[in-house]
Amino acid sequence: MPNYHNMAMDDPELLKLVKSSIFQYPSSSTYNLSDTSITDFSRGQSLNIDNANGQKERGYFVDIGAGNGETGSVSLYFERERHWTGLLIEPSLELYNQMINKHRQAVTANVCVRINATLDGKFFKDPTTTRVTPCLWLKTLLQATERTEIDLLIIDVKNEELSLLKTVPFDQIKIKFISVAISVEMPTSDISNIITFLNDLGFNANTQFDNHVQHTRDIVFEHK
Repeated sequence: MPNYHNMAMDDPELLKLVKSSIFQYPSSSTYNLSDTSITDFSRGQSLNIDNANGQKERGYFVDIGAGNGETGSVSLYFERERHWTGLLIEPSLELYNQMINKHRQAVTANVCVRINATLDGKFFKDPTTTRVTPCLWLKTLLQATERTEIDLLIIDVKNEELSLLKTVPFDQIKIKFISVAISVEMPTSDISNIITFLNDLGFNANTQFDNHVQHTRDIVFEHK
C-alpha cells in the first residue's frame, strides 16, 4: 500500500494516486436498489434542499459517510431525479461493497477522512476484516475531484462533525448547502459550536429534521 500518510495533502503524486487507485468511477449498470419506488431516501433533507435550490439539474455533491449508498441517503435523490454526480466516501469496507452493488452513478472512495495530524489518524481499521483503509485529508479528496464548486456537502461522521468541518478548505471551494447528521445524544453546547462555526462562514441553519427512531438530528445549512 502506498504511504499516503506521509505525503503532503496537495502533493501532485498523491492526487494522481487518488485518481488512479482510490477513486472508483461511476457504474454504467442500472441501479440495483432495494426499493426503486422510493424517491427520497433521506429523512427529508433532500426535498428541502431541492426546493431551496430551485430544482437545479446536474449539480455536484460530496457525501462523507455515505453508508450503503441507499439507506438514509441524501445524495441519491439528486443523482436519480436531478442528474447530479459527485463523490461518495465510505470507510467501512462492508458498507462500501454494499454501495458498489447499488450501482451508484458517482465516483466512490473506500477511505476515511482525516481530522487530525497525528499518526493515530493514519488508518481506519475495519472491524469486519484484517484490512486497513487509508485516511486522507478532505482537501486531498476534493482537489482530486478537480471541482471548485460543490452544491451539497453531506456529513455523517459519528460525533466528529466539527473536527471534520474544520478541515474543509472553505477558502478554496465554494459550497452552497451542507447537511449535517448529528446524534441526538450530542450536547447542546457541541451543536451550538457547529452552528456558530458555520454561521461565521456565512451559512445559516434553515431546517432541522429529528428522527427519534434512528436517534438522529439532521441540520441543513445554506450559504447566503
